[in-house]
Amino acid sequence: MDITKLDDHLAAVPQNQSAFSEADRGGRACTGTSTLSRFLDRLFSNLESASVRWCVLRRYEGFPAALLGRDVDILIHPNDLLSAVQAVYDGSDVSVTHLVPEACGVSLRADDVQLDFISSLSWQGQPYLEVDHVLARNPNWSRWRQLPIPDEVDKAVITLFHSYIATGRIKEQYRGEISAVFGTGREQVIARLSPRAGKKIAAQLVSRIAAMDYNGAVRSLQSVRWRLLLRNLVRYPVSCLSGLCVHHWRRIRNLLAPAKVITVAFVGVDGAGKSTVLAEVEKALRSLEYDVERRNFRPKIFYDRAPQEVGPYVHPHSIAPHSAFGSTLRAIIWCAEYWVGTLLASRNGTVVQLYDRYFHDLLIDPARYRYGGPGWVVRMLDAVVAEPDLWVLLDAPPEVLRARKPEFDLAETIRQRLGYCATIAGRRSVLVVDATQPLKQVVAQVEGAILHLFKKRAAGTYAKHFKVRANVPVDGVAGQHETKERQLS
Repeated sequence: MDITKLDDHLAAVPQNQSAFSEADRGGRACTGTSTLSRFLDRLFSNLESASVRWCVLRRYEGFPAALLGRDVDILIHPNDLLSAVQAVYDGSDVSVTHLVPEACGVSLRADDVQLDFISSLSWQGQPYLEVDHVLARNPNWSRWRQLPIPDEVDKAVITLFHSYIATGRIKEQYRGEISAVFGTGREQVIARLSPRAGKKIAAQLVSRIAAMDYNGAVRSLQSVRWRLLLRNLVRYPVSCLSGLCVHHWRRIRNLLAPAKVITVAFVGVDGAGKSTVLAEVEKALRSLEYDVERRNFRPKIFYDRAPQEVGPYVHPHSIAPHSAFGSTLRAIIWCAEYWVGTLLASRNGTVVQLYDRYFHDLLIDPARYRYGGPGWVVRMLDAVVAEPDLWVLLDAPPEVLRARKPEFDLAETIRQRLGYCATIAGRRSVLVVDATQPLKQVVAQVEGAILHLFKKRAAGTYAKHFKVRANVPVDGVAGQHETKERQLS
């Protein structure tokens, strides 16, 4: 590879990446009161324009100035769910970075606001309230834009079931409100629960909650679960069985679905600033309430022999390599760890994994990891190891890198730099960043690239789940970016 041509190419990267970053960062922060108000007003207007039947279930008392929780729960008629999601995408400057199909609807993140579109009020596929009936009797909230909300009885019942289904208990912050409604509207609550749960068990549940006997209420809710299933099975056998099948099929499908984790690998020669940039990117993503997991080279699942105490600096190339057998065994274990780590992160709710170096470092700098095995083993494992969703190559002229890390001679610095460029040149989703730029600018470029990946994945999930073509502008600058970076080779 011609080092002069490489430098000429990298000189053009910052301008391209700046545009890429701005395109993905624009209009995404709902931190100010006016910004949140505009977002909510635009969202609700789009729902109304699309003739969607909907109402905000709870925590709307702070609208439009503030969110009283981490999300906005909106009840959507099941026949209008696709139109509701499309209404979110129809916002001219709305950025959807997360979309997950759930058993009772769809959860999505738009402009840093978590939206839960609920299309079924059910427990394992067995409805405890009919969505049609709740939407038919909802009043309007007069304090802001006549917002459709559930009446107080429906709101209390939905809050009770949602709290118990989600946590297995009745959350303390909801107890007072639920008890008050169940006490004053006892007959209404029983009448609405009786068709599905039976009058006797409904009356028992209402009495215990009204008396603030929440431990007894939890026992009653356990009985309600089985009563819902048995009564529906006897009275509506077809809908009951189909509801069970659909519910559990969706759970199995979500369990076996590809990992929902975005994996980002930061690579580059010593002195490029990987650790510093990674720490700032982690801080930026956490400020947006993303669950972030930071790792050094590998997940360290099967074993971790890292030293417990920090001693004097030892040059990584000064330690003798392991035996060929030991090195090969370690490389195989490390390869497996990447797959297991991604699977575990997905199941634990991690959203972003940030790696400081990656498995492919073995191809470029085997001495750092004391690898003494054959090169063909690493190349073979390289073909099957879990690929990151985004490669971030922090690059700088060899003289700059050498000045930052003088313990490596210039020849070794140049060799590793060329090695990194050659190794990731054919990879998908590569971001090359000029590490001589101000730190803030570098972090903004990386953050923008990660947000773009979220948008692209959300659009793909939307198209697959609803079996429609996603007319969402997620490519544009990013597509040009990936093509240009592959010219490195």
